Amino acid sequence: MDNCCFVGWQCATDNDWHEGFQAYQTNQCKHPGIALEGSPGFILQMEQALDLLQSLSPKWYQYVIRGLDRIRQTPQGIIGVHVGGRHFDLSYADDLPPGRDFYEHTLYTGTVFIHEACHVYRYEAGLQSGGLEGERACVETELAALLEYAPDSPEVENNRRVLANIHRPECQWWWGEYKTCYD
Repeated sequence: MDNCCFVGWQCATDNDWHEGFQAYQTNQCKHPGIALEGSPGFILQMEQALDLLQSLSPKWYQYVIRGLDRIRQTPQGIIGVHVGGRHFDLSYADDLPPGRDFYEHTLYTGTVFIHEACHVYRYEAGLQSGGLEGERACVETELAALLEYAPDSPEVENNRRVLANIHRPECQWWWGEYKTCYD
């Protein structure tokens, strides 16, 4: 037994079986279809975020694991979704960021996965996946998800502020240097 397909993954194609084998090699059978790469602390946090998302909203959990094939820990400052490769590179420390409690941090991480999976889906649908149009659409998707499964989260208001200011160049995080705009 050296394949996640033997322990609960739904594998129908040769590609499914190949991915199941690759995932098994790195102990990634827990969340079918998505490989987590990084330090043990990083993998634990990503698993906790996926577990929470799955418990709060199986629908949005499926959206993530069908939209992203891999989440990788990267050096400080490197972050981004690679839409063609269906993976998300995340600069992430092994401990919680200052000022965030465990639940809030874990919930936020899950919503980031939804946002990044949205970029992949838009790319695969032939829509603009990045820039103002792509970012606006993915923040809207993230907000819609939050309103369904965590309407009391502070991230709801944060997403609303982002959408209200997303048209302003100084608030557009995807171009590099930006300031946070909350007016």
